Amino acid sequence: MSSAHIIPAPSLDGTLAASARQNAGLSCGLTFDGYTLGQRVTAFTGSAQRAGTGPASYWIRLLVGSRIGLITYVLNHTLTDLGLGSSNIAGLTVSSTGTLIFNWNPSAGGATTIQLAGFVATYSGQVVDLVATRSGSTINLYVNGALVGTATNANIANSMDSEVLKIGAANPNNIPPFDMTVYRCAYFNRAMSESDISTLISRGVTAGDQSASQASITAGPLVIGNRYRISSFVAGDDFTNIGATNATGNEFVATGATPTAWTNGSTLVSIGAICAFDFEAGIGFQLPDRFANRIHGAIAGSVTPQWTMPRREGVLHATGTFASGTAQRLTPAPISGLASDALPARALIREVVVNVTSGTPTTVSLGTLSTATTDIVNAQAVAGGLNAEPMASKFQAASTSQLWATFNAATTATFTIPYTLTQ
Repeated sequence: MSSAHIIPAPSLDGTLAASARQNAGLSCGLTFDGYTLGQRVTAFTGSAQRAGTGPASYWIRLLVGSRIGLITYVLNHTLTDLGLGSSNIAGLTVSSTGTLIFNWNPSAGGATTIQLAGFVATYSGQVVDLVATRSGSTINLYVNGALVGTATNANIANSMDSEVLKIGAANPNNIPPFDMTVYRCAYFNRAMSESDISTLISRGVTAGDQSASQASITAGPLVIGNRYRISSFVAGDDFTNIGATNATGNEFVATGATPTAWTNGSTLVSIGAICAFDFEAGIGFQLPDRFANRIHGAIAGSVTPQWTMPRREGVLHATGTFASGTAQRLTPAPISGLASDALPARALIREVVVNVTSGTPTTVSLGTLSTATTDIVNAQAVAGGLNAEPMASKFQAASTSQLWATFNAATTATFTIPYTLTQ
């Protein structure tokens, strides 16, 4: 059996990053009230998931507050939860004058910062995507996908041994409190490129980035479609048949499960999101492994979800056998009051899960019309089973709709479609 998580799209051209930010406020965010001490979300990433000397990236989508005169701690990855400490700090803060600061302070050598003056004045009241990266001896800061600052020095390459990821207050009794709304956040063990960042803030954490770990991998099989880095290459091993270059540091997406040769001691790590939070979906926060839906972290200080519209949750389940290239209507169990139609009006869909039980399709599309089955998703996949990349952030039905699916090969599959009914 193979499976795919598909974040649905309203059109074939995907969703621009600006649209993803605009859509963030349509559903849910985690709002910090700005006066309760210690309001924060903490995730213990642990010693095994330290960035060390390797690449790292941090992403947070938030509604920028308007406060000036006090320091605001936005996102910090530190050694403990009892404050920032004097080293091992990767952090985003807003200064008392409204300057955005990316602070990289590893285990030795002192801090390096990138500062963006006028951040609050420019972005107050807007939803923004902040991404900060470290690769080798260079750090970068991006706002809404655009590079706004870079810094390079030898100290940056020193080991970063942070273990606790914190949104909001730097410690349990922090003054001042956090005053923003957070929608998405993730910590990656790879340095995101500008292209990666554009995809990230348009689509969220994609399928290939959802199984990361700093643990060394010394034998296969690998997971097709997942990202890996060769942390140490030993001559005699050969990974070229699965999409890699035989070199230490090479990052690749696995196109196969079994390398030609892997008996000489080469080591790999799985790269992507070590932990990720998604408050937009209204389902709390979790690691990227959405099948398990494992909560990772703790909300402290009475931080609460802030919904912007009434809602009701539901989920559709449908199983079908599909001929190659033929659109077939999904027939889930009827929903009360909707006769044989599958999807209620105003149903907001953010994710579709497809389990392939037989067949080897490489694409699947899903839509509301038998003649145009790509208005929700048109997922590409790799050989060996679906491993879909998302195209955008959401789909919302304007009226009661049927659902149709098309595979490019004979397939038996089950669809699971959670939705939020909005007004």
